Amino acid sequence: MRKSKALGYSVYVSTWDSIKDQLSSLYSEGSFIFTSLHIEEEIKQPDYRTKALGMLKELKTIGFRIIADVSPRSLEALNVNDFKTLVNQCHLDVLRTDFGFSFEDMVKMGQYVDLCVNASMNEEGLIELKSLITHSLMAMHNFYPRPETGLDLDQLIEKNRIFIENNIPVAAFIPSDGMKRGPIHEGLPTCELHRYTAPLVGCIDLISTGIDIIVVGDGTLSSVANEACLTFINEGIITVECAYNAPSHLDLSSVMTIRSDSPKQVLRLLESRLYATPGQKISPQHTVSRHRGSITLDNENYLRYSGEVQILKKDLEADDRVNVIGQVNDLDLLNRCLPGMKLKLIKEKQ
Repeated sequence: MRKSKALGYSVYVSTWDSIKDQLSSLYSEGSFIFTSLHIEEEIKQPDYRTKALGMLKELKTIGFRIIADVSPRSLEALNVNDFKTLVNQCHLDVLRTDFGFSFEDMVKMGQYVDLCVNASMNEEGLIELKSLITHSLMAMHNFYPRPETGLDLDQLIEKNRIFIENNIPVAAFIPSDGMKRGPIHEGLPTCELHRYTAPLVGCIDLISTGIDIIVVGDGTLSSVANEACLTFINEGIITVECAYNAPSHLDLSSVMTIRSDSPKQVLRLLESRLYATPGQKISPQHTVSRHRGSITLDNENYLRYSGEVQILKKDLEADDRVNVIGQVNDLDLLNRCLPGMKLKLIKEKQ
């Protein structure tokens, strides 16, 4: 399996009809679908097999790689005798063998399909399993429906050390910014910190801990959130939604770099003075108190600094040399904007 950053979505038989029309537009090369083929309340339905097979066939037609969480119950639910038949009949690319399997079972399965193990598997077993199978191996953290039970980022960093050292791709979950899967309806994150944050915040954090594949636990993302996550995954650019009223000569929609020498209280945007028209007079205007998240523009009173754009990470007093021209919406996201990173400001939709 190619070890690269990727974004995936979750689809379940019970939610398939509500999101299937959206999936074609969300597909991009390398996209994954995660599904579970042993959810008790689903497999009890009389038409489960027909719906599951139809769903998996359509997903494969779109082009998604399918990671299926399975257990021995999956065989009975789908009326097949063994997992090799299940892989072929259901168009599966990866089997997640979370529970109900012995080590010997996994070794056998790893001869004919890529495997995904629970990220809690001990290091010795992980290394041995990788050495004994002929297909690829990856790991996946759990998601946590109940509030207050998700992992801490420090836990994730420590767990991911094993996978990084052994060159094993690892996946984790972020919640959707739309639908929240039942029965709890409070998101399906791996990390508790991300339960109520924007998807991009979770995406940035997970990648910083060594995660390779980010999966939306509840289902899919809105088009805006999806584009923001893909832009960060593929290009390393943080999309910052904000409200601003910049002078017409100043292009704030271009990708800008946070100066590596930015102090803790402000993000200095390296290219901002270049984007301002050289020699353009910037008059003092709206020189009010600056708050955390404020977007500011130095005016002509700041002489050679005129045209510099900054984003504040702490409150500062008013300065007649500094115009306040906007405000970042998501302060959680602002905390992830660090020196050296690239960002792009986009205007919020009215």
